[in-house]
Amino acid sequence: MRLHPMGFVVSALVSGALFSGCADGGSSATRAAGALPAARPQAVGGAPRGGVRRTLSVPSCSGLGTDAFVGGQDSNVAGAMADGVLAGGGNEVCDGFSSIAGGDGNTISSGANTSGYSFIGAGYEIR
Repeated sequence: MRLHPMGFVVSALVSGALFSGCADGGSSATRAAGALPAARPQAVGGAPRGGVRRTLSVPSCSGLGTDAFVGGQDSNVAGAMADGVLAGGGNEVCDGFSSIAGGDGNTISSGANTSGYSFIGAGYEIR
């Protein structure tokens, strides 16, 4: 079997180029950390608007709203217009155009219909 000399030369050149990046220690060398900018104080804003679990006393509702859907009949309520509860138990949707997909003991209710267009995928309220 005859080896081509050019193949050896090209391989040596490529390997040399790759290893030259590590000549000064590369990623293995210990270096001092760069200076970091000082942290600035953060502005304090209002209360978070969503995605945060807040245990509150919420008003409840009853009945079935206009164009509302209740899939699971285990104490689920869809009490406002175009609400939906797909499954689960003890779920209440009281503000319009909102839905709960499943879970147990979830509530979308503001008492002033300000939580409209809300969605809860699932969850479990420990009672």
